[in-house]
Amino acid sequence: MVSIEDWGNKYNRAPKVTLNSSKYVEGICEMITGEKLHYAKVGLNLSPADTLLFKATIDEESRKICEKEGWIEAICFGVLDVMLIGPMTPVNNFSCVISHVEINPRRSSKLAFRFAARTAVQDFFSKEPYQKIYGWGYKE
Repeated sequence: MVSIEDWGNKYNRAPKVTLNSSKYVEGICEMITGEKLHYAKVGLNLSPADTLLFKATIDEESRKICEKEGWIEAICFGVLDVMLIGPMTPVNNFSCVISHVEINPRRSSKLAFRFAARTAVQDFFSKEPYQKIYGWGYKE
């Protein structure tokens, strides 16, 4: 079993890899677990950077709700799910600006925001130039 400390050390020793393009992407999650419908939508600006950077530029009311519920962290973890453990390992230097969120008072959850962020980053890599490199969504 790998400890968090071991994984962190491996991450810190990994070559520093960044993105080679910038793009705005959106991700949405609408799924059912048990009797609960989960919903979230996020808009992310992903771009190259010299270090790992997360920033939220959403409106103040949404920011307060997201911080109270832990949804900002869930979005960050969703992005990291794909960037650090995806088909190229790891993309560890990039900027992610959370610029848009859609919240449903009854249906939004940490799980929904994490999956919406994952979907957005996967969409990022399904576009040129990454689709040819990694094969996500690419067809000749």
